[in-house]
Amino acid sequence: MRRPLPIKTFSIESNPVKPNLNRLPKRPHAAESVFDGLASSYAIFNENPMVISFRTQVHQVISRFVPAESRILDLGCGPGSDFDFWASRQDRVVAIDASAKMIQLANSHNPKHADITVKHATLSLFKSERRFDAILMNFGVWNALGNSEEVHRQLKSLLAPEGIIIAVVMPPLHLAALFEDVLRLRLRHAKSRILERYSTTSSGWKFRYLSAPDFVQEWSILDQQSLGPLLPSPDQLGRIPLARSWLRLMEKVDRWFGAQSQLIGGDHIIFVLQAK
Repeated sequence: MRRPLPIKTFSIESNPVKPNLNRLPKRPHAAESVFDGLASSYAIFNENPMVISFRTQVHQVISRFVPAESRILDLGCGPGSDFDFWASRQDRVVAIDASAKMIQLANSHNPKHADITVKHATLSLFKSERRFDAILMNFGVWNALGNSEEVHRQLKSLLAPEGIIIAVVMPPLHLAALFEDVLRLRLRHAKSRILERYSTTSSGWKFRYLSAPDFVQEWSILDQQSLGPLLPSPDQLGRIPLARSWLRLMEKVDRWFGAQSQLIGGDHIIFVLQAK
């Protein structure tokens, strides 16, 4: 029997613990330093079969709601993981990231024939003379920014009339993550994620989990789709051999289920948003 190839693992939520709120980083750009540290290993994340599947589904949603050759803000572009997709659509893209090391990778991955301008910037400091038809915030970018009124205001200021946001967020509930927390007796972490809606990395960086109620006051939800509601996370796929068998068994059912219901969360949820 042919042995399966090992799947590399990558997780932002390393050794999550309930934070001491008095010891959280006071620096305004704590998240940037976290992603600087992750930049060199981000290729591992992009090679994960589940991430490839999830990214494909995100691109399918974008294609449904955003015409080709649009003006796009790729907010939190990372190492340029979506650049080939933008190039294939001939979109006019401004790609920004708060991590200097991610921006270095993005510049090196920028297709020569693409209309993609890469900038090192945070949302709070980014300015544009022209507005965007769509903003992509892929794989947890909005979780890192938080959900303050100022974030909503800044995003709206960058959108053209009738413009939309494609936000791919980590929700409070993911069944496979909850199951592992219970098995490992990490009940405090499960409580902080599901009820208190935050988690903290081993480096002390705190981020929020988001779901539909976080958006309905400021945004109309045009569509939403769960990614991996019945599947293990990409990190679990790399660490737990049984997770690979479960993926093969449930992948098609999971895609159907994710398109029908968002009640049980998922590894991420895609939201298509338009300002009210």
